[in-house]
Amino acid sequence: MNKVNCREVKDNVIKEFRITTALVTARKKDGSFNTCTIGWGTIGELWSKDVCIVYVKPIRYTAEFLDEDDYFTVTFFKEGYQEALNICGTKSGKDVDKIQLAGLKPIELEHGVIYEGYKRAYVCKKIYKSSFLEENFIDSEEIINRYYKDEPCHNVYIGEIIETIE
Repeated sequence: MNKVNCREVKDNVIKEFRITTALVTARKKDGSFNTCTIGWGTIGELWSKDVCIVYVKPIRYTAEFLDEDDYFTVTFFKEGYQEALNICGTKSGKDVDKIQLAGLKPIELEHGVIYEGYKRAYVCKKIYKSSFLEENFIDSEEIINRYYKDEPCHNVYIGEIIETIE
């Protein structure tokens, strides 16, 4: 496991969310953790900090964990993990042990959990949480109809990247 400074990552991390899906994972205070597949995210700079921003609907079981934990991880995988990512994106941790079902092997870290087979992982300290509000969308009826017609808007979690693992 190589720990590197986020600014030393050689790949174009801006495109990372565009070309692959990832898992966001958080723990509750009792040590249990949950994960879900995310296809949207942002890696960049905000408030003079390297940040990772993830978007999770509040109806997702993982949102409970994200709300309770001070940290979250984002794990990008090497080739060959698409089936596992599909399972983690379509099954709820409330109903099944999707980590086992997906065949993933967790790696416990001081501030989170990542998984064997990672290409890159970010450990993030949560610094902000908000929610998209329909009334704040500007001329975006298409977005509201496509993503929020029958479900609530995404929560937005901003985490300072405190560790990058390659």
